[in-house]
Amino acid sequence: MTALAKQQGQRDLVAYRVALKNDKAQYATSRAQIVERYQKYIDEITPRTLQLFEKVPRQPGLSAPDAAEIAAALWMGLVNNVEYDATLSDSRAERLFSRTVFSLAGLEPPARARARNAAPRIRVSLRRS
Repeated sequence: MTALAKQQGQRDLVAYRVALKNDKAQYATSRAQIVERYQKYIDEITPRTLQLFEKVPRQPGLSAPDAAEIAAALWMGLVNNVEYDATLSDSRAERLFSRTVFSLAGLEPPARARARNAAPRIRVSLRRS
């Protein structure tokens, strides 16, 4: 997210969030616009997660489309919750997402994450338009 902030001309993530909150063009003006924006995010996320889950073993009884849908829903929920939940930092949301995706994929976390007893990390970003 810091890279995204700098790409948008902000010095850091805090400045980027302040700029977003003050930019009224970032706010939806109708229910239809909210649905349209979420659909755009879903259309971007779901094919990527589906490609991932088609290549991994997955949890028993879990299809690739179902795993992709769960991962996309989790990502969208965390993206929203990070904005409104003071106890949920970007890095914690990233760890929760990564841990869940590895579990859905039926994969062991990387050795370095197991050695530290830490959650595996998957770098993700959401580009806001």
